[in-house]
Amino acid sequence: MNLEAVSNSAEAGNSEPDYYDKLLIEQMQPKPEITTAMRDGELRARVADLIDAGIERRTIAINAHLHSAEFKRWEEGKDEPGAAMALSLWFEVLDTEAREAAGDFVETPTAKRILRALEQARQDKDGKGRRGICLAYGASSAGKTVTAEYYESTENLNRKFGSYPVVYVRAGDAKSKNLIGLLSSIVDALVEKGIYRNHDQKPMDTVLQHVPDGGLLIFDEAHLLPIRRLDELRIFPDKYKIAIAFMGNMAGYMKLEASKVGQIARRVGGARIVIDLPAEGDVDALLEAHGIGGHKVRDMALKIGIQDGGLGMLCDAMRTAKIYTKASGKPIDEDLFKAAAFSVGAWGEGQ
Repeated sequence: MNLEAVSNSAEAGNSEPDYYDKLLIEQMQPKPEITTAMRDGELRARVADLIDAGIERRTIAINAHLHSAEFKRWEEGKDEPGAAMALSLWFEVLDTEAREAAGDFVETPTAKRILRALEQARQDKDGKGRRGICLAYGASSAGKTVTAEYYESTENLNRKFGSYPVVYVRAGDAKSKNLIGLLSSIVDALVEKGIYRNHDQKPMDTVLQHVPDGGLLIFDEAHLLPIRRLDELRIFPDKYKIAIAFMGNMAGYMKLEASKVGQIARRVGGARIVIDLPAEGDVDALLEAHGIGGHKVRDMALKIGIQDGGLGMLCDAMRTAKIYTKASGKPIDEDLFKAAAFSVGAWGEGQ
């Protein structure tokens, strides 16, 4: 049966093509060029994952532009390089669509608090240009890093040439164990944005050349830095009119509090965010952004999301659920979401 016959068949009955008719029509469209294939083990694991989620083999075959017999031979371990290529391309499309759907920043309640604290740190504190310090510590995967990266990208959109008002730095690398090394990490971050590295210029001079007054340096993984290093960085808000932000885990915050470094505490003011656990509102905001609803699904999402590292696991589960719904043609319901959560390790068999 050709493409025209399938379409005419549906029209003759004065009804819309059913789900499998639509898949068959899609299958008969010209196939895109296939150039690479996944490793066999990875590919078989991905297919098994879909089958475990309740997606029929026939649906997998049609969506991957394969005949059922061809897919069956591949599944039995017979040499079917065309099938491997077709399945690989299909998974690549599914993964790309899932990444694009998850790529937009979601302004959760916690993210809003962090953004507000970053802005507070950048405010002129004394009318002479002195800036402040932001602290954002707490549970992992609560949105600290993604919020900082979003803030950096948006604040640098309308910058002057060669100027970067906000610079995000991962402070936990080996070179950051002393101040010169940490300054070099800031320069590395600037180089990644496109500045020319002048090896004859001191790192501090490079930073001051490209980060303007009222700018902000965000140090992620600050819990890995010695307290002395954090205290040394006060030179930026005090002398150079550049705010700083420290982000890290709860242990890092407790260490900072126990050190009782008054010079840091006085410069924080209201720009302090401590996240014990992700909030219910954070989970709801993510579900809404992904277009996922239903009371039972929400109950599962809350159990996953409101724990240390929970929002990261929830995002993985939602991304996988999007792949499942695209692969199956079915909406995301409790069973499909549970299968996705189980697949990424966010849900246990006994839950």
